[in-house]
Amino acid sequence: MDLLLIWDDKVLGGDLRQCLRQPKRRSKQRAQAKSAGLGKTPDRVGIEHRPAEVDDQLTIGHREGDTVLKGHKQSGLITLVEHRSGYLLAARLPNITAELT
Repeated sequence: MDLLLIWDDKVLGGDLRQCLRQPKRRSKQRAQAKSAGLGKTPDRVGIEHRPAEVDDQLTIGHREGDTVLKGHKQSGLITLVEHRSGYLLAARLPNITAELT
């Protein structure tokens, strides 16, 4: 039987979940990541506020950056993509600090 059906049965007051070998596990990592403030950049300017000439991609020199983290600031990648040419710069960061980035 599908697990989704078992937990739907619980909502309806059934007891199929008691036949499972293990209770339903809850992910603690998501809650910890959200409470740690990951993914929140202070004084961030949204993409909707960038100038129109960047969207037109007529000039070279406009770049977009992104980071990919492993764990809580353990290590990661930083990428820069130039809009007009599509040129990609990528570097591995042994640890995530403002100075290295």
